[in-house]
Formats: sequence, C-alpha cells, structure tokens
Amino acid sequence: MSPTQLAVILETLRYQRELTIHGAEKVTRIGGATVITDIGHRGEYPSANDNHIHGLGVLASVTEELLDDLIAHYRAAGIPRFFVYLSPSEQCDEIERWLLERGLWLRLPQDVLYRLADQPLAMPGSGGIVDGPNKGLDPYDWDVMRYADMPGMYLYGAVTETGYEHHAYGVLYAYHQAAYLGPAGTEAEWRRRGGQTALIAARVTKARELGCKHIFAETYQRILKTSYNNLLKAGFVHAYSSPIYVWEID
Repeated sequence: MSPTQLAVILETLRYQRELTIHGAEKVTRIGGATVITDIGHRGEYPSANDNHIHGLGVLASVTEELLDDLIAHYRAAGIPRFFVYLSPSEQCDEIERWLLERGLWLRLPQDVLYRLADQPLAMPGSGGIVDGPNKGLDPYDWDVMRYADMPGMYLYGAVTETGYEHHAYGVLYAYHQAAYLGPAGTEAEWRRRGGQTALIAARVTKARELGCKHIFAETYQRILKTSYNNLLKAGFVHAYSSPIYVWEID
C-alpha cells in the first residue's frame, strides 16, 4: 500500500483512539483532521503537550481559511503552543507552505511504522514474561493503568525473572480492522533484556486475534533508535515520516 493509503487507515483509527483517551470535550474532527485541545497539558515538547492536530488533508481537503480557523481556535482556548503532524496527502506540500507562511516552524519528524497482522512474527527474546491484557498488572508507571479501563485498549506488562514485579509495559488499541501500538516503557535497570520485544509480540498477537489486518506504531528514529529497531525486528517497516510543525503564540 502507498503511504497515502496507509495514512487514510491510520488517521481514521487515530480519531477513534484519541476520542477514547481524551473524550469528546477535548477531541473533535475539523476539516477531516483530528484536533485535540487540552489546556491542562500544554508543555514545551509534544510528549508533554496534548494539543495536536493530525491528518490535515488526508480525509478531506484543506483551505487556508481552515488553518486560520484552527489557529484562532487554539488562541481563543488560551493554548500558547500546539503541534501539527502532517501525513502524506495530495495537499501535503501545499499545507506545509501555508503553515510556514503562518509562522509555524519544523521540529524533528515522527516516524510511522506498519506491518500486516498476519505476517510471521519472531519469537520474543529473553526476559519476555508477559502478563495481560489489563488484569493483575502493577506497571511501574501507574499513569498507564488508566488505559486498562478504556474500550478497545489492551495493557500488557513484562515481569522480572522472578515473575513478581512488572518492569515494562505496552499498550495496544484496536478499532475494527486496524490496531495501534501505543505507549510503552521500561525501567532503566531492566532495559536491553527483551521486555519490549516480548511486549511487541504480545500486542501483535492480540491484534491478530481481534481480527485486525493493519498494525501501526509511531516513534522517533533519530532519538529513540532502540524503539525503532525493536519494531523493525518485529516485522514492521518504515511507512512514512510525519513532519511536526509548531505554532507558538506571538
């Protein structure tokens, strides 16, 4: 499939995922794009700021007036900074030009990876004892436990050799025939022991059991090389890169 075709599947999935996580009061669809507005999470970096726009031009055409309306929307909400993630579309180059003309600037791109669910999956490596989904977990990052109660979300934890303490976690979201490997993390002292490899395998297997055909993941090749390489080892391929543009209040 072409990057443009994959973007249509992912952005359709993304809207449902963000709606599940943030709720209808914070997530809306404007001009085919997923627009997230969260005054409580407006940090300097994308990981600490939930004010994102995804999928401009993917599911519907975009005009300059729409971009102006989006900027006005965040300004009126008191958001000092938001991020626009661009995906492949017929309008991509045009949208980038419009963003630059409005003072947005380019950050590092985010990398989108993809695999078919029915592809063969390598066996997980050492340290890969996995519990889940959702029940009996005590991941070290307690914030992720909120995913266990959300529809379509599946939370897994990897445990130590003793089988008592969870030292890594990974989240899967599935909607119809597509799935998304969401947040994942490992305690520093337990890294490079195979926990994330096992968690990727568990989530891919679950997506297949749920009848999904397409599986996506997103990371940053330049700064999260281990995450990126773990996905490649699990049969994912680089689908495309999403330039991230930043708007900051005058």
